[in-house]
Amino acid sequence: MELLSSMVDGLSERESATVVQTAAAVGGEAAYELVKQIRGDESLVVANELRTA
Repeated sequence: MELLSSMVDGLSERESATVVQTAAAVGGEAAYELVKQIRGDESLVVANELRTA
């Protein structure tokens, strides 16, 4: 999770959605913090992943 959190800026929509999927699968505080970094993304792909995470 720490490695992913340093790479969040500049990700494509699909990459951001995949990070959300990974964080949801891993769980825990670090995953939650990672999702918080991405939650402002307004793309439909990411929003759908955030809703199901």
